[in-house]
Amino acid sequence: MVTEYGTPASSLQNSGFLGAGGEGRARAGSVGEQKVAGILRTALRHSPATLLHDLRIPDARGANIDHAVISGRTVTLVDAKNWVGGTYWTLGGRTRRGLTATPHVDKRTLPLAVAKLDRLFLSRGVTVKFTMPLIAVISSNGVPLRFMFARAQEARLIPAERLAHQSFGRKPADPAIVSILRTLQN
Repeated sequence: MVTEYGTPASSLQNSGFLGAGGEGRARAGSVGEQKVAGILRTALRHSPATLLHDLRIPDARGANIDHAVISGRTVTLVDAKNWVGGTYWTLGGRTRRGLTATPHVDKRTLPLAVAKLDRLFLSRGVTVKFTMPLIAVISSNGVPLRFMFARAQEARLIPAERLAHQSFGRKPADPAIVSILRTLQN
């Protein structure tokens, strides 16, 4: 049985998004994070791994990690997204859905998180192995998501339902890693 800490989307629920459409974006983001959390719980139901939700990225204002799965000394970061369905493709480092530019896909939040967390663990003398981070996407309009030709920056784009078939490892989480990550929870 997976050990779980934190509340999915807690930083979005408490963020007080301002500006045009901010509340709607926060609501959509919250729905995506909660759905991805449910899929992760199901995928890990027989695992001794640890699942953490809503972690601040050290020294990165306003950026967070939606979910982290720890198995042994291996950490997988999962960013949950709620995007319009369709075919996404990348050319020259710029991603589009059909013919529409989608600059939000090209953000570098996960590589930043890996670098900052790696530094944090090194400063504490803890050895960690990071897997390729995952961007797990829920279709906001029911249209299937296709990422065959899409490339995220140092992360893997997948439809969220594929998390159910993802291998996260079968070891209990290293307590030192969990302890450090829990200090980053919102």
